Amino acid sequence: MNKKHILPVLSLTLVSSLFPLLQALAIDEAAFNPNFIISDEQLEDSDSMSRRDIQIFLDDKNSTLANYFTEDANGKRTKASEIIYEAAQEYKINPKYILVKLQKEQSLITDPTPTQKQLDWAAGYGVCDSCSMSDPKIQKFKGFGKQVDNAAGIMRWYYENTDTQSWIHKPFVDYIIDGQNVSPQTQATAFLYTYTPHIHGNLNFWKLWNEWFNQTYPSGTLLKAIGSPDVFLIQDGKKRKITNFRALITRFDPKLIVEVPSLELSTYADGVPISFANYSILFDGENYFLLDNDYLRPFASAEVVRKLGYNPDEIISVNKSDLEGYPMSAQITTSSASNPAGKVIELNQKGRLYFLKDGVYHFIPNKQVAESNFPGYIPEKADLSILDTFQEGKTLGFKDGTLIQVQGFNKIYVIENGKKRHIPNEKVFLSLGYKWENVIPTDLETSLLHEDGLPIEGKQQTVALQPASLSSNITITPTPNSPSPTPTQQNPLPTPTKNGLPVFQETGIMYETPGVPSFVGTPYDTKIDSYLIADYDSLQILEGKNVDSPRPLASLTKVMAAYTMLEEGLDRSTVSIYDGSRHKASYHRFRIQNGEAIRNQDLLYSMLVSSLNTPSIMLADSLATPDIVVSKMNANAKNWNLSHSQFADTSGLDLQNFSTAREYLSLFKNTLENKELKRILSLASYEYEEVIDKDTLKMHQDTHSNQLKAKTDLPFTITASKTGYLYESGFNLTMVVQSKLTQKKYIIILLGNPDYTNRFKDAEAFARWALAQQ
Repeated sequence: MNKKHILPVLSLTLVSSLFPLLQALAIDEAAFNPNFIISDEQLEDSDSMSRRDIQIFLDDKNSTLANYFTEDANGKRTKASEIIYEAAQEYKINPKYILVKLQKEQSLITDPTPTQKQLDWAAGYGVCDSCSMSDPKIQKFKGFGKQVDNAAGIMRWYYENTDTQSWIHKPFVDYIIDGQNVSPQTQATAFLYTYTPHIHGNLNFWKLWNEWFNQTYPSGTLLKAIGSPDVFLIQDGKKRKITNFRALITRFDPKLIVEVPSLELSTYADGVPISFANYSILFDGENYFLLDNDYLRPFASAEVVRKLGYNPDEIISVNKSDLEGYPMSAQITTSSASNPAGKVIELNQKGRLYFLKDGVYHFIPNKQVAESNFPGYIPEKADLSILDTFQEGKTLGFKDGTLIQVQGFNKIYVIENGKKRHIPNEKVFLSLGYKWENVIPTDLETSLLHEDGLPIEGKQQTVALQPASLSSNITITPTPNSPSPTPTQQNPLPTPTKNGLPVFQETGIMYETPGVPSFVGTPYDTKIDSYLIADYDSLQILEGKNVDSPRPLASLTKVMAAYTMLEEGLDRSTVSIYDGSRHKASYHRFRIQNGEAIRNQDLLYSMLVSSLNTPSIMLADSLATPDIVVSKMNANAKNWNLSHSQFADTSGLDLQNFSTAREYLSLFKNTLENKELKRILSLASYEYEEVIDKDTLKMHQDTHSNQLKAKTDLPFTITASKTGYLYESGFNLTMVVQSKLTQKKYIIILLGNPDYTNRFKDAEAFARWALAQQ
């Protein structure tokens, strides 16, 4: 984003809210202090959310903006999350501020069908209370990208010009706003009133900010005020009082209760109390109900209650008012359920656990998950044949509020709404009142049942989270090092060409080969644009689709970059010092500070194992210059007669890094002749230390971006692999698989997989298909 000098709109009073479509908030308005809305530290925390965090936030809110592409302030077509991130970085303003502003002004986070007018005036910038949006004077501010850019930019302008512009509100000065005396306690608060000179508009901002970003404890957490016997469940931003011990122990593990100051609880509005034990039978004078977690399931009749064997002494008489707030669920009949509460079974044959309920069985991957969902469970022994009468359901994961650690990794997560949220460091972990003994170790496969949610505090930087007996300064590098994927790729684009070569442009949408697909061998039913399976020794293509169609390589480019640098004599023992002004790449997820030093060998491993972008620039800079390395890469391609392959950088971020599946097959096999490169691509993980450490976090651990490397039950071994992803390329993967039975090796190349969620399932299916051809 180009730096611009933003001028304030002196003749306009900025609007407080054009579309009052704010969602119902659980924040108590009585706690609102008009003199202190947010701190300057909060407003200027531009690194509070990464690109990925912003995208996850929009996805979690089911926001239209999650898949919205438009022009940014410079006319470049890109994704909404990217526009928000770039504006935050350009002006050093918190992206959370931008997200709240978009909701407060136009409800763009939660409105499922925003109008073009809402999008065009997304932040209300330049529009006064009595102005028309068709006023010619303000059309220069029209457009989502311009609105986001100006909303962030004006805040930075206020900071830089507050001493010279008397009309900018200032801290510790009394103002009369909507008939009320206000004395801002921070510059950030003063600037919010400068932007929106109304109490109610800033109250809405404060409510949204606190609802989304200031309520620390995730849903599923049990809280108890210090010195009080009352226990509350935090759920959807509200606190629900658990009114009796039986209601507590039938739903939760009491050892997970976190003690907090009473003031902490006061920030949560009251929700529906939890007054009955789970699976209670309730009678309101007319109807019988089973309380199934938070749902009421009506019995078809009193006779059904009797036939299902419930003891009359178990039935609790209640008032109809006691049942208010509980949603209704499926009716219980004698034919629909023999055990409406469900039951956990353990198979006699293999000891596997399943949960049976309402004609559906759910696999329970391990005892930790079972205990998380069913405290104190005692499984019923059963034969495998029992599953024949049930339909297969979703595998169960951990319950909300559970703390987990993936075995072999040094990250702690808390589960919320079925997603795992990373707790960034030990300080945060302990400040929340969590206890190490409540962290449940689990395997990688089980953890992958939970998608990633926003990190607690939204920080991308990661540090170790381990008890004192373990290393306290190891970090796991996030992978893959690529833009956050869209849930679905819509309207794939055909590849434009010039002089017979592709010209890929940044569109935010995956390119696809136009026309009828061409196949080698038997067509495989897949939306992957281009693929091949080849014999490793002869390079004969056994199966393939669009094998001669050029496609963006994304991080598959790094294989050629690494090979070229190794062949050109890269000194792997040399130490490279990080300079962010020269080395920081887009999608920079490398935990490194200016002045920190790392050996080239370790940079090489980070570049290939975790697929980090910044190390590729540091290595090229160490050897010569990035441009010289790129020219050598293209020279290698020419020497190997790869006429439809081209390279433009060392990281793969440039869309003009492209090749075909057929040519990349030759490239990959040629590069594997370098034994060092082949060994690195075979690793599942790698650890190293910084030579010069500036932030007391000297240890790094990289995990291979191909998640199949972590699986141990596959009929093949992956002896070398690399992944890549850009919006325009889709998911790319290359790997060498070797049959454990016959030792036969195959090369698999997948280019342009639009289904990011199932990318490794597809890769595994191709590998199994290859082995089936033996």
